[in-house]
Amino acid sequence: PRAAAGGRGDRPGGGRAAALRAAGAEVAAPSSPRPPGRPAARLAAPPAHRAEADARPVDLPALLRLLGAREVNEAHVECGPTLAGALLAAGLVDELLLYCAPTLLGSASRPLFALPAPPDMASRPELEILDVKRLGGDVRLRAAVRRPAPLC
Repeated sequence: PRAAAGGRGDRPGGGRAAALRAAGAEVAAPSSPRPPGRPAARLAAPPAHRAEADARPVDLPALLRLLGAREVNEAHVECGPTLAGALLAAGLVDELLLYCAPTLLGSASRPLFALPAPPDMASRPELEILDVKRLGGDVRLRAAVRRPAPLC
């Protein structure tokens, strides 16, 4: 990849970020994790994301415009709930690939997206299921994001 936006595991000098840089990628990552004891589901808005090198905020829409200017037509983002929630809340996600294993983890597990609750049912993000595929014992859903407006 030429550019990558990483999750909480991508710290300055971190393994994934270093491997991406060694492969010639430009890496942008959030600056710090959520405060201890503050669950993602209670965040009022997506946290600010920062570029690793100089701690300036990363403007996610500008990052995607930059990729578009470099003729990148698709950006596949594999990340945790914080970056996934920020991208979804900003209205920057067209399509999702969701993998589901036949396992129940309970209410203490991490969410897929760190998002504020929608103010009402009419403004909730909705998905249009485009494809369902079995992969061994797992299921992959491909869904288009249909939303009335960005959540942030």
